[in-house]
Amino acid sequence: MKSKRFGKFIIDWKVIDENPGLVQSIMAECIIIRAEAMYESETMEYTAISDHFVEVRKGHTPMTYGIEVQKYTSPHTDKVSFNWHFT
Repeated sequence: MKSKRFGKFIIDWKVIDENPGLVQSIMAECIIIRAEAMYESETMEYTAISDHFVEVRKGHTPMTYGIEVQKYTSPHTDKVSFNWHFT
């Protein structure tokens, strides 16, 4: 693979079930190279390539990133939208 921008992140199953649009917007910014269901914590653990991640040297472990989400509700339409970024 040409890109060296690898990272790991975790998403709760509850977030996947309740906010699939949010999860789709996150996944649109990544190429998932590994996904594992973590049954004991009810999460999905992902390893991905993304321009949002720092470069990882060969033989080193990718960083684990958090995902910060801000939820906005329009006062006029009650439409909910999200902004997010890796931390």
